[in-house]
Amino acid sequence: MKFLPIVLTALLLTCSAGVQAQTRLVDDRVTLSGFGTLGLIHNDQKEADFVRDVGQPKGAEQGWSARADTRLGLQASLRLTDELDGVVQGMSQYHSSGDFSPELMLAFVRYAPDPGLQLRAGRLGWDVDLLSESRYIGYAYPWIRPPVDHFGVLQLTYIDGADVTFTRPLGDDLIWARFFAGSSDSRFFMTDALEADFDAHHVLGGHLNYETGSWRLVSRRLHQGSLGGQLQRY
Repeated sequence: MKFLPIVLTALLLTCSAGVQAQTRLVDDRVTLSGFGTLGLIHNDQKEADFVRDVGQPKGAEQGWSARADTRLGLQASLRLTDELDGVVQGMSQYHSSGDFSPELMLAFVRYAPDPGLQLRAGRLGWDVDLLSESRYIGYAYPWIRPPVDHFGVLQLTYIDGADVTFTRPLGDDLIWARFFAGSSDSRFFMTDALEADFDAHHVLGGHLNYETGSWRLVSRRLHQGSLGGQLQRY
């Protein structure tokens, strides 16, 4: 895994804007894409650090810091047939290990026999809000970062499981639903001396969406059946 940050950097340098790049190979069956953000924060406080989310053990300390928002990502997609494809995404960011070591963020197989049905299995994004699956991709939203008071307290980044999506047109509008199930684990930090391991063994959920014009109405339901965890104090 040590070579991944080098590959990510090389890929991103090929992009004119410095934030995204895409290459298609093997008769358009293989797609390589990359994304990245270089974020600098200046903090003039001695007693308070700024953190992007609870998964970061340290934040932006006094002075300049690129720790909170900087990240590099690489994604590969393989189209096996018109109905079947696979996606793998790795990302390097400052996270619970206390460094920028790469993480496997996505790794799933997708089957879409028709435009109204899609099934995915593997490692999936934690799909509990409008931006949950894209909150690490800087050019996907208009802010410097997603609102910290909301997205900063999401305990899970991904789930290992499966989901199914149903889509149907309704006149000029669109109605679609997604249901998912899986498990996940994470570590989050409450203070410099207190952290917790969080295990969600039976995650079940779904959402119903209605889109009309520029509007999207969403109703969501989430159930975490079996939870485990351990507090550690230093």
